[in-house]
Amino acid sequence: MRRRLLSTTFLLLGLAALPALAQTAAPPPPIEAFARLPAAENPQVSPDGRHLAFMAEKDGRRVVVVKSLLAGDTAAKDSFIAPPDQDVRWFRWAKPGRLILSVRGIDKDLKRRVVSSEQLQAERRLLSVDLDGGNIREIGRRKLAGRSWETTVSDLVISTLPNDPDNILMLTQDDAASYASVAKVNLSTGARETLERSRPYVFSWFGTADGQIRSGLKIRDSVFTIIARDSKGEWVDIYSYNEQDGHRFQVVAAAPDPDILYVASRHEGDRWAIYEFSISRRDFGRTIASDPRFDISTLTILDGIPAGIWIDGDLPEQRLLAAADQQLLDAIDKAMPGTREIMTSRSRDGRYLILTSNGPAQAPRYSLFDSQERKLTPLGDAYPELTGQVLGRRAYTAYPARDGTPIPAIITLPPGRTPQKLPFIVLPHGGPAARDDLSFHWMAQFLASRGYGVIQPNFRGSTGYGLAHERAGNGQWGRLMQDDLVDAVRFLTDQGLADPERVCMVGASYGGYAALVAGWRDPGLFRCAVSIAGLSDLTRLFDLAARSERRDANRQSLGENREALKDVSPINMASRFTIPVLLIHGEEDTVAAADHSRDMAAALRAAGKPVEYDEIEGGDHYLSSTADRIRVLTRLESFLARELGGPP
Repeated sequence: MRRRLLSTTFLLLGLAALPALAQTAAPPPPIEAFARLPAAENPQVSPDGRHLAFMAEKDGRRVVVVKSLLAGDTAAKDSFIAPPDQDVRWFRWAKPGRLILSVRGIDKDLKRRVVSSEQLQAERRLLSVDLDGGNIREIGRRKLAGRSWETTVSDLVISTLPNDPDNILMLTQDDAASYASVAKVNLSTGARETLERSRPYVFSWFGTADGQIRSGLKIRDSVFTIIARDSKGEWVDIYSYNEQDGHRFQVVAAAPDPDILYVASRHEGDRWAIYEFSISRRDFGRTIASDPRFDISTLTILDGIPAGIWIDGDLPEQRLLAAADQQLLDAIDKAMPGTREIMTSRSRDGRYLILTSNGPAQAPRYSLFDSQERKLTPLGDAYPELTGQVLGRRAYTAYPARDGTPIPAIITLPPGRTPQKLPFIVLPHGGPAARDDLSFHWMAQFLASRGYGVIQPNFRGSTGYGLAHERAGNGQWGRLMQDDLVDAVRFLTDQGLADPERVCMVGASYGGYAALVAGWRDPGLFRCAVSIAGLSDLTRLFDLAARSERRDANRQSLGENREALKDVSPINMASRFTIPVLLIHGEEDTVAAADHSRDMAAALRAAGKPVEYDEIEGGDHYLSSTADRIRVLTRLESFLARELGGPP
């Protein structure tokens, strides 16, 4: 009885405000409406305010689209920038007339040859390109003696140097065996000038908009040390920490005062906050931003200058540092009820702003605000096929774990259905050091459109809720973290929301691992399990972590006892599986090797257990193409309908 009353109390935090639902539902949108990659993503206005660029998909590939924003410029044609045989990962405005693009490929020759990995390596390169797609040049890497290329990751930009018309700052290497150095790289020719040579164990550097190298990060034996220039121009150690203590410290921006860095730290308590840090005093100064509920670990940087902070709340929130900017954002937000507006880009003169609107029942929408004309112009929706559709209502809740700890969670209820005894999907996030929030989630909304309730627990080990919540997951793979997921099911059934006979766990990456654990650990609770890019052998992950510079932190997450991991590795439990399993994995996954699913499928078949395995040729860890997402949702819809009997 006590559990029942406690659960009801937690339920009221998020679900009591949901509107009554109709008994009949309109036909759901097609799979493609959810699976298609965003029609527009990450829109950015050019520094001079004359152009807009954004990511989109064209002919099955990710491209950058450039549009003119000049009034009356009807003759201007859109540019579609798509390097041959390359997927664009991200882009940035480098200069008013030039973009930089990160492109991704796979270096299969590095498999099992790179010390830090036993799987395929993602190769990332940086290109600079004109607005019409011409004059493409690879920049930032060169051939070195001893191996084909300087590095497989050569897209690390420190600063776009907004006041320099020709160059940017990048992380590079002096030679094949060295650590990171800093170079000024010419966008048109690729010529580079080394500004800071490599130093032992320094893996990254922090630079400013005017080209100063203000700090670096040194990692040795899992001890992280921040270095900075003192008043004499000498590099000195200013702060050290071990990730195992959970403290952490990271430079997020440089202040105008050369003695001050803006840093994110947890030194005052359980939550991340932003502080000033004095190089000369080796000590923290005033608090820039903090929140008693959620972490604050990121600044919005515009033109190299801190412009705002991010609060990792249930629906991410931005607070701008300039009072006038915040007043403007508040006014726009008030005029657009039901969503939260985020400023994601701004022209250098401050006239044009790009705003992203997000809400619990809406896919992202983009707008251009002209602060001079006080005019807001819609730019488009990320998922236009869902515009006007009634989506699942997402709400925050918290439920009690078996030890009484409140576990934050996001629940999505299917539109047009009474929230009683629904077939339910437990959808744990990847990471596990990550979190889910109320923002649009394409897979959760797809499942809700098919009549399933969805719960996304931020189980212990998740980020965003403070150090204690995050560290509680250390060494608890398949144990306490799994308990939190199981307790979500008991909560849902106690409330009458879920039909206890029709619950399935679906997850990707770490969530895929958790789904496999659900296949054997708690008989009778789940009807099926779907693992997408999931891990099946934790000892393999343990051995991989042992060769990482962050080996202590990685082992802290997994636990120190390699033998104990065998007991929570699904690959060793095939004979104990009691439910059907669907495995999906990308052939070219560079995060969790496809062997995890291949071997799991073989083990389940050898044990005579029901299993389906779908390996996506050329697929990656993140389902980065529309075709891959359609394939996954199609398999998922069919599998769930068969195993859970479909929605009522």
